[in-house]
Formats: sequence, C-alpha cells, structure tokens
Amino acid sequence: MDNEFPGLLPDETGLFPYRHTEDDRFQYRVKIQPVAGQLEVSIRPVDTRLAAMAARRAWEGYPVRTSPSANTDREDNIRKAKLRAKSKVKLLAMELGVDRMLTFTIRHTGKPMEYDQVLKAWDYLRRMAVRYDKTFRYVAAPEVQKNGQFHIHAGVHGFINVKVMTRMWQTALNLVLGRPQSMVHGEDSPGTCNIQHRPIMGPVLRKAKRIAGYIAKYIGKSLDAEFNRKKYFHTDGIKITPARAKWLEAQTRDKAIVEVLKMMGLWVGERFLEIDIWKRDACSAWFSVETEWAYPPPF
Repeated sequence: MDNEFPGLLPDETGLFPYRHTEDDRFQYRVKIQPVAGQLEVSIRPVDTRLAAMAARRAWEGYPVRTSPSANTDREDNIRKAKLRAKSKVKLLAMELGVDRMLTFTIRHTGKPMEYDQVLKAWDYLRRMAVRYDKTFRYVAAPEVQKNGQFHIHAGVHGFINVKVMTRMWQTALNLVLGRPQSMVHGEDSPGTCNIQHRPIMGPVLRKAKRIAGYIAKYIGKSLDAEFNRKKYFHTDGIKITPARAKWLEAQTRDKAIVEVLKMMGLWVGERFLEIDIWKRDACSAWFSVETEWAYPPPF
C-alpha cells in the first residue's frame, strides 16, 4: 500500500499523514482488505518517512519496487518475503473457501527429486485434475523433508476422490522420472496422495483460515531452504480485491480503534457492535466484520 499514493497534495485527506513534524515520525494508519465477503481491518503505527518516500516515488512516476532493497540484509528480506507469502496464501485460501488439505508425497527413490522436477510433476497433475474435474481449484506449497525429498500440501474445496488423485500423481511422477506407468504398486509406487480432514467446526471461512495457516507454515520452511524459488502456487483466476489504506488522526491505539469503528459505521451511541478485536500488542489491533455490516471502503 505504501506505493499506491496518487499524489502529495494537502487536500488529499486520509492519503497522507496529518502531522508533518520530525518529532511525530510514527502515525496510525488503517488497512482494510476485502476478502470472501468480509473486511479484514488492521490498525498500526507506520513510519511516515518511509511512507513519504514511497508516495514521492509513486507521484514522480517511478515503478513500484518488486525486488528486495539493496540496503537490507538477506535475513530481513526472507522475513519480509515470508510475511508477504503467508498473507497472500491466507487471502487466496479464504477466497477459494478451502475446506480440506491434500498432501502429495514422493518416495525416496534414489536421490531426491530436483525442485524443477517437482514443479513439472505438479503441472502434469494439475492438467489431469482439471480434465477430470473442471471445478478443481487449489492453493499449494512445497515442503522439504529431512531426507531432502519434497511433499506438496494443497488446500482444496469440495469433494476429492483420493484414489483418482493418487493415480494421477503417480502418473505425473513417473512421467517426470522416466519410469514405466506400471510402477505404481507397493515399493514401486513413486508417491501417493493423502487427505487430511481437519477437525475444525464452524463456518467454511474459519476452516479456510486454519488450513491457510497450515500451508503458510510450510512456506516458511521452504523459504529457509532457498530464498528466490517459487514459494507457493495456486489456480489462476482467484481474484483478490486490493486493500485500501487511510491515515488516522488518533495518536494512541485505543483512540485509533474508535476512529476506525466510527468511520466504518460500527459505532452506535457510546459503544461499538459485538466485534472481537484482537489487540496484538500495545500499538496495533486487528478485527474482521461482514461486508454488509460496514460502510464500503474508502468510507
């Protein structure tokens, strides 16, 4: 969001910090992300100098930076990449409404498969799965095992025939490894597919968040192993509505929460509606509401 300021004119209320002083470097900002019929709201203080530099670059027509900054170290870049990837996977899983997770395993047949081979096998599987079921959609991430071999964890929505999926995965692996397609039984099997029914009660959206958390855990492991490779993959066409951000006048976390609730039409009289607000620390807060409960962004 730091790169989405269209200009720096003072009359652009809410798009730029209200207080321009060296002593007031951090100011509160709200970020609102529409996803799967909900508004996910995060409130936190932001370094106005960094935001100002990003706004200035956007205003002057410089392209959005897509690669890591040269002024940061590798560990910091990996940390930020993890956060971005986990956030994106969560949104994709929620939008897709995933309600179960598949694990595609690979047997340790000789030396471990190269990552490019794993991706090629997954592409074969994806093509076969779509031909078999036009509604097949997924959000997936690889995991490196202790023996160096890969697993792929995929969140999916709806009924999955595990036997059919296992046979397609074995076919894909044999194609990549150059093995006969008859080698699919017992110790000759190149891999299998397991389904994990998570005991998660409640709405589909809650299940999607939980499963996204499991997949995000594997993203963190794969990033530790290698930074620049593909961290996750998903069905094309899952659209995520861009988030909107706005600067706040409040100077404390609690006042910022009240300001946002009033701005969204969630404050009635002297109290707000029944909303669970997660106060992560002394500075930031997060909550989500149904889209129809609040005024639509940018309010």
